[in-house]
Amino acid sequence: TTMDDYGDLDNAIGRLDDFSWILFTSVNGVYIFFERLLKAGLDSRALKGVKVAVIGEQTAARLKGFGIIADLQPERFTSEAALEAFRSRKEDLQGRRVLFPGSEITRDILPEGLRKMGAEVVIVPVYRNLRPEYTDGELDELFDTPPDLITFTSSSTVTNLASILRGHHRENFLERIRGASIGPVTSATARENGIHVVTEAAPHTIPSLVYTILDYYNRKVRK
Repeated sequence: TTMDDYGDLDNAIGRLDDFSWILFTSVNGVYIFFERLLKAGLDSRALKGVKVAVIGEQTAARLKGFGIIADLQPERFTSEAALEAFRSRKEDLQGRRVLFPGSEITRDILPEGLRKMGAEVVIVPVYRNLRPEYTDGELDELFDTPPDLITFTSSSTVTNLASILRGHHRENFLERIRGASIGPVTSATARENGIHVVTEAAPHTIPSLVYTILDYYNRKVRK
């Protein structure tokens, strides 16, 4: 969901010349950033002196919709791959400021990796992931006959589900789950929570996850 206050983002937009890079890791981040940019009476020309990095094909496509082609886009859609891409540029990031508009629960690995390379990373939350509420009865009904497969599109979807189940003293349901994961980080989080991951998307996108699930069931049928 959106934030109640975009003051920090608006302030960053007002001083874009202070930043060497902007890093987008989601379609939401791109959309909200440009929505606030336009609201400030600016357009993509305001980024003329700033390089832009993206993670993911859909994020890059949304960025192109606003007239910006990414300067850095790793082939693999992970934070680790983004760090590798920054290192491969052999660009001196010492003292350079990086703007990171993202989720309120942005993972630490990417900003921390950039900080170790000398960059000053400014994280500006532009949207938040909310955890839905369920009753004991709803959870019991859902897992009375466990779903054949549960999709996990981020580590937060794993931790939110695990938190919901544990909060209702239904943590034993976790071991009944067969998961389809969007990528290795999400898979690792799932396994840490006792979830059996049966298939993982490659590349790490929603369309690829759909095809991975179809292929998984086709293979089961052939067996």
